[in-house]
Amino acid sequence: MKWGLGFAAVVAAVLLLLWWGFGKPGLWLRDRLCWISDLSPGDGAVTQLREAEQAVHVSGKTSWLARDVEIAATKVDGVQGVAVADLKWVAAGRTLGGFEAELPLQRGWNHLLARCRWWDQRATYVQRVGVGEVFIVAGQSNAAGWSESLFLGSSVDVRLGTLRDGEIRWRNADDPQVVFGGGSVWPLVGQELSMKTGLPVGFINVAEGGSSIREWQKGGRLYAQLLQALQATKPYYIRAILWAQGESDADLTSEQYAHYLSALIEQINADLRSGQYSVPWMVARSSYNKGDVFDGPRDGVDAVVRSGFARPGPDTDKLGREYREADDVHLNGAGTRAAAALWVEVLVSDFYSGQQ
Repeated sequence: MKWGLGFAAVVAAVLLLLWWGFGKPGLWLRDRLCWISDLSPGDGAVTQLREAEQAVHVSGKTSWLARDVEIAATKVDGVQGVAVADLKWVAAGRTLGGFEAELPLQRGWNHLLARCRWWDQRATYVQRVGVGEVFIVAGQSNAAGWSESLFLGSSVDVRLGTLRDGEIRWRNADDPQVVFGGGSVWPLVGQELSMKTGLPVGFINVAEGGSSIREWQKGGRLYAQLLQALQATKPYYIRAILWAQGESDADLTSEQYAHYLSALIEQINADLRSGQYSVPWMVARSSYNKGDVFDGPRDGVDAVVRSGFARPGPDTDKLGREYREADDVHLNGAGTRAAAALWVEVLVSDFYSGQQ
């Protein structure tokens, strides 16, 4: 008797649920049984360009009762009408609580679409994903950005990635780039590179003001943060690491600075794919502090470049007092613009000189 009452209660609850769902009509069930979230790459993300059309790993979460999870892409071209039937939908493989698939994306901005089916209705989600140029910025305050003049992007083509919980979250690359930071060269550099290449450009800034190169060695917090940012860009990685540091290391000899910088580069490369992958480094001469420049960091950078561990970056030490804030260390507005021009010059010469 008790079992019969319990069964009857379950049947009544199921009937009530069906009436509530389908009587609206079906909104309650539809919205809870067919949804997609955490679509990756995230909205506004930039992945590193490797070829004209490349397969990008797409993943996300969905309800376990959602049917026919599919993904597709189309090139961004202003406000456009897209015929759903004309899209090349790719069936996604199901995982526990989610899905994943490889999807070809074209260089530049793409609309990434994902959809799932419940009964005879489909839920569709759309976001933008860029295939372009990605850089990680490391070093100290002039890499992080410390100017009293903030620089704001003039387009959505320049993006900033922030590391959170092991993932990169993207936004427009407006200053400040880091918490408690100021104006930086990167919105300016990104805009020039985007105009040169016709591609979106992304920066992931892990620089920290006042940091010594000794704090970037393996075992330290800054090394772990840099490695985590690199690992979060898998499987596409980045174009290069841009390094600007030295103001805090006036006490080091050139041999000491070269040792620390070479060890950092070697260790990062060793920790990426167990040594099977090496990321290019571009290193600036950046030691100016209150009217002086220091041979230790400068000559140390030169030695690392000569050894083949890194590519030569700009010499920002040539930007003297008139380009500095009142502290005579950090770049002011004019200095930030001048330093950005120096970065653009070496980046274009090294990576994009063959492009029209």
